[in-house]
Amino acid sequence: MNKAVRVGDVCCLADDACLSLQVSERMATKGPYPLYAENCSVSFIDDYALEAGGTIMVSALGQVLTSQGTLVSILEPNRCSAT
Repeated sequence: MNKAVRVGDVCCLADDACLSLQVSERMATKGPYPLYAENCSVSFIDDYALEAGGTIMVSALGQVLTSQGTLVSILEPNRCSAT
């Protein structure tokens, strides 16, 4: 039986490490580190905010669930940032 849990009860929220970049700024960056935005869209930036190392990135804005009801998420094995 599946039991509903609050996301904050089972993971570490990294809201304080998020960057605030406009879409035009995200489009202009071309660095090696992924920057995750709403709907798990990805741009690449020159610097990073998180030593991810196995972090699961989950969109907080836009589409959060797939049509099958599973959570939209990306496993990030290296360094990254989020907006």
